[in-house]
Amino acid sequence: KPDTFTEKLAAHLVKNLQVKIQDIHVRYEDAETNQSSVIAMGATLHTLELKSTDSNWMPCVVKETATLIYKLIELNCVSIYWTTYAQSLSDLPGDKWMIAMKEQIARPDVEPPAINTYLLQPMSAVLKVK
Repeated sequence: KPDTFTEKLAAHLVKNLQVKIQDIHVRYEDAETNQSSVIAMGATLHTLELKSTDSNWMPCVVKETATLIYKLIELNCVSIYWTTYAQSLSDLPGDKWMIAMKEQIARPDVEPPAINTYLLQPMSAVLKVK
């Protein structure tokens, strides 16, 4: 039985799905355990990209007739940190807490923030999937 238009469209979308997630910072702060300072723990991610590629791992649009799909996953500057004696970012006024959170995300072209003690140093990786 031949594929319907909807099945072909769905297959084409899955073959060519591309995702980019950028500047993620999740942080937990505890000011109750030790009243004299804030303890913070967090994870940051600069970028995560999922791309469709050709057999040479170059980004492209995958044709409908392709039988083998190549996906490239790039993870840039993911880290996990622990900080004691930190300033509570949740106490910052207005949008300043968002700016402070973004400034603490490690980036490939910038030295990681010295305020953090890293449990997982900022690292990058590339995964090639057939």
